[in-house]
Amino acid sequence: MTLKQIQSFDTDDSSKLDHQLTEFEDNVRAECDSIRSSFVAIPPRAKLIASATRGTIPGIFGQQITVDTSLAAGVVLLPPLSTKNFGKRITVLRTSASNALVAACQQPGDTIALSTFPQPLAAGVTEILCDDSGYWLK
Repeated sequence: MTLKQIQSFDTDDSSKLDHQLTEFEDNVRAECDSIRSSFVAIPPRAKLIASATRGTIPGIFGQQITVDTSLAAGVVLLPPLSTKNFGKRITVLRTSASNALVAACQQPGDTIALSTFPQPLAAGVTEILCDDSGYWLK
């Protein structure tokens, strides 16, 4: 990555300096937008329409999961806790408030918000964060 030279400043003339600082801010904003679009990963997306035969979707770190529970209940099954996953997240987008949607752990000792029971996920967006003490809903 190579950043463009942003600007030099004329500090002796306040009106020029004001214009240059405004231009500088615009240039920095444009450079930051360019960096974000080039280097920030877009999470892979998965989609599930829960049904009587398919209601479980594996949660994968760095993934955005869209779940439609208008036909049946669903489960987002979280990966086992591992030190390599601490600090990672899964984003769940629930598009229907019908039926239940829960996040559940694969391993009996893993916890979600300090509980071993499946945790309900509300309609809308839920981020599931992983740390050394378990999973957390945000």
